[in-house]
Amino acid sequence: MTSPYLTSPPEVPQPHRTSPWQPDLPPPSGPPIAPSTVVPFPAGETPGGWLQQQLLSRRIVLARGYLSHDLATVVCAQLLTLDAEGDDPAELHLSTPDGDLDAALTVLDAMGVLRITVRALAVGTVGGPAVAVFAAAPERLAFPHATFHLTEPALRADGSASEVAAHEAHYRGLLTSLYERIAEATGREVDQVREDARRGTFLTAEDALACGLATKIHRKP
Repeated sequence: MTSPYLTSPPEVPQPHRTSPWQPDLPPPSGPPIAPSTVVPFPAGETPGGWLQQQLLSRRIVLARGYLSHDLATVVCAQLLTLDAEGDDPAELHLSTPDGDLDAALTVLDAMGVLRITVRALAVGTVGGPAVAVFAAAPERLAFPHATFHLTEPALRADGSASEVAAHEAHYRGLLTSLYERIAEATGREVDQVREDARRGTFLTAEDALACGLATKIHRKP
């Protein structure tokens, strides 16, 4: 039989007291950690879809990445939707370092039938055929660190020699139409634009403003 005198009494929690032999640890050094913010998304919505809806509600169309035929289809659909929904201007934000010639001409054709005004804004690098899309807007803004890269789009063709020759002739005609759009916006000759593209010319935002490609540099008010 266990004696009650051998049973240890229950421990009573004691309040914390600072001892001179065991001082409290100093607070951690370094900058404070900012609290994280969780953005709620509606049920069934993805972050990308939610962001796209938010941009469209503000009449903003975002074109980012390689200007492929898929991206051109999305851009055209969104511009045509905004055109049908109201008369307020739309903003086309471009960060497209390169693209397909046909895709750029598709966007240009869509912009040509819109009733609304489209304001283009270069938010990154705009290069290749996408430069003509930027140039097609009557108002063309560029962020201070935006870059424009004039390049000649690559020709991709296969088949017999006669088929490749026919494709090249068609390609040259489309390319001339593209350069004409840029020349019209900048007030330069088509041959000058073609030569700049062949050399792979880079333009800063200030350069684009000086040559007429951009109408304004977008700065903080």
